Formats: sequence, structure tokens, C-alpha cells
Amino acid sequence: MGVRHDVPGTPAPLRDYHTVGGGYDRPQLLTAEGRPKFIPNTKKPHIEPTWRYYLCDASFLVAIRSDSTTIEELSNAVQFPAWPLYLGRRSCVPSRPLFDAIGDYDSLQAALEQRPARFLDSDAARQVTKHPRIVVECGAGEGIRRRDQIVSRAYRLFEPRYSRESNAPNEIKVEYLAEGA
Repeated sequence: MGVRHDVPGTPAPLRDYHTVGGGYDRPQLLTAEGRPKFIPNTKKPHIEPTWRYYLCDASFLVAIRSDSTTIEELSNAVQFPAWPLYLGRRSCVPSRPLFDAIGDYDSLQAALEQRPARFLDSDAARQVTKHPRIVVECGAGEGIRRRDQIVSRAYRLFEPRYSRESNAPNEIKVEYLAEGA
């Protein structure tokens, strides 16, 4: 898999208030000792407030290289999802369809360098990075090592994943989609 960062977006302009563990008769949060967590004075289940921050007004191109069966399954899943698609929160819907095309390229790097950035209107395209950042997963020892490939959610185990970063050598072309595309 590889990703091209056409428009980096605005970091954290959308701040969303959340609560964790609320709405239940029995506590959902546990103490460090593994016991149910209560509010000391009221003995009601403890609720933990949190804030989530979301990236807005960004545009990325994701390229996936795999066998034709997997690509067809992924293509169908994105074009005809079982549930509505959203990005982080249900109120954060994509501004255009997520699926762009299936192409035939020599490599992920070539696909990310040659595929044009596509937008609904010229407003979004004004912020396109001319030589955007490209991140491509690669083999062990070929790039930067990160321990973020999840192995077990129950035990919070992660394996290493390798990726290499570069900038597109040529300016990315920009195309505009017809209304309703």
C-alpha cells in the first residue's frame, strides 16, 4: 500500500467532545487494580471525558497492489459499502466518492507519481502540493521501521512495519470531476 498526500489538510480544526464508559448501569471503566470504577461521592459509574481531534480538508490518494481478486473485492467494497462511509466520525463524510479507478502500473511508486489528483471544484485544488509526500510500504530493512502493525488487540502487541518516504519528482497533474461523478 502507498499513500500520496495531495492536500495535507488543516490539523485539528474539528474538536469533538466524547465520554467513555457512560450510559450503563454498571461501570465500564476499571481501576488499575481491575475493579469497577465509581464516582466516590455518588457511587455512580465513572465517566471519562475525552476530546478527539480530526484532520479536515485533506486529500490523499491510496494505491494498493495485490492480486486481481483482492483488488476487485476491495473495489466493490468501497463502491458498494454495506454501511455508510465516514472518516472518523459519522458527521465527517467524504466530499467525493472514495473509489477513483483500477489502473495498471509498474509499481506503487509509479501509480502514486502518475495518477492525477482529482477534485470536484477548483477551490480544493488550489491547495494541492506540487510535489506531494509519498509513503510506500516496503520490505524489512528497506525503509523506516515503525512498530505499529497490530498483532493482538487483547494484549496490545505490535510487529514492525517498514515504509519509505519521498516527494513526487514531477508536479502532480490536477483534474476536475464533472458534477455528480
